[in-house]
Amino acid sequence: RVNSEKMSKSLGNFFTIRAILEQYRPEVLRLFLLTSHYRSPVDFSDAALTEARQGMERFYSTLKALRDQAARRENPPERSVREREIVEHLEGLRARFCEAMDDDFNTARAIGFLFDTVRLLNAALAEKKSPLSADVLAQAEQSLRETGAILGLFGEDPDDYLRRDREREAQKRGIDPAEVEALIAARQAAREAKAWQRADEIRQGLAARGVILKDSPAGTTWSIP
Repeated sequence: RVNSEKMSKSLGNFFTIRAILEQYRPEVLRLFLLTSHYRSPVDFSDAALTEARQGMERFYSTLKALRDQAARRENPPERSVREREIVEHLEGLRARFCEAMDDDFNTARAIGFLFDTVRLLNAALAEKKSPLSADVLAQAEQSLRETGAILGLFGEDPDDYLRRDREREAQKRGIDPAEVEALIAARQAAREAKAWQRADEIRQGLAARGVILKDSPAGTTWSIP
């Protein structure tokens, strides 16, 4: 269905996969289709595909964060209580996922378990007082990738996926990536000069155009939600 109306050539409200892939990454379309049960109608709309795109961006952003932090972390002598909870969750992820798939190919429920895992991991990644060790971070990335691979998801390098998705979305919205990078550099220069008002103006100006900046110890990155 398209916006709750039956898709048909007579109504002129049909789309080819080729046309959709000019606007969205293949994994976005795959996630969109899999979040509906195969026995249920699929309601196609720009809003639904945008939501699927944001979901894939969230998955890949988490995979990137796991990999980046693992490269900067060490393994302590023993795991914290929080780490043991996360490891227990990860070890049960595949079983929960497969149980949903065995329930009449319930892909929507299976993907829900992946989102649950991402929420748990993002909460742990945000904690600065008790950071996750390198081996737990690596295990989390591996668990997400191996489970997602069953449905053909998370097959790309996170940096490549996020960059290409961002560039495609920028092109759709008429945003020049080179201009964004130049403004980020200007903002960094303003911050180094302690010109905080100018730095805030640049951030707010980009936000008004739909460009969101994220500062981290590794530098400033940008995205288009």
